[in-house]
Amino acid sequence: MLLCQSMKPILTVQTRTKSKKGKNNDELIMGVVYGPKQEPIMVAVNKIVFNKIFKEAGESTILELQGLEKSLDVLIKDVTFSPLRGGIAHVDLYAVEKGKEMHAEVPLNFIGEAGATKVGAVINKVLHEVTVVCLPQDLPNHIDVDLTKLEVAESRILVSDLTLPKGVKVTQAGEEIVVMAETYVEVKEEAVEGAAAPEVKVEGESSK
Repeated sequence: MLLCQSMKPILTVQTRTKSKKGKNNDELIMGVVYGPKQEPIMVAVNKIVFNKIFKEAGESTILELQGLEKSLDVLIKDVTFSPLRGGIAHVDLYAVEKGKEMHAEVPLNFIGEAGATKVGAVINKVLHEVTVVCLPQDLPNHIDVDLTKLEVAESRILVSDLTLPKGVKVTQAGEEIVVMAETYVEVKEEAVEGAAAPEVKVEGESSK
C-alpha cells in the first residue's frame, strides 16, 4: 500500500445505496461518512483492510479516505459489532474540517515502571483515555504517561502532569487523577478481650 505525502493511513471505500448493500457481506463492512460540512454518504469497505487499519490506528488517528468524488480526512467515530456473526458489522466515519479545532478521545499509553511497587503499592489506572481539543493535523494517536514518577506509596499523576504535544489541550480538569500508587491495609476483626457477653432475656423470667 502506498502512503500519501502526509503519511496518513489510507482507507479506500466504495459508495453504496440502501437497495444495494454490497456483493458479499462476508467481505465488506457497511458504513457511513458524515461531518459538520459533509452530507452523509453510505459506503462499504473491505473487511480485512478495515480490520487491519482499525487495529493499528484506532479511533484517534486521522485517515485519508479515498474512493469518493474527493479524498477526505476522517476519524473512525464508532464501530458496531455483530452479535450473531461476530466482528465489525458497521462503521461511522467522521469527516473533520481542516483548519478547525476538533474534540477527540485519545488513549493513554502507560510506560515505565513505578518505584512505588517495590514497597508494596498497587498501581490504579483511573483514566485510560482523555478528551483533547486540537487541529486535525495535531491529533496524537496516544499520550504517554510515565509511571516512573510514582516513586512512593500514595503518589499520583494528575491530568495537569501529562506532557502534551504542541497544540493539544485536554478538556478534563487538571486536578483529575490519571493514575495513583495505592496501599491497602488489611483489617482483621478481633474479639475485644474482656467484653461483656450480650444479655439474653428469657420470656417469662422476672427481673430481681
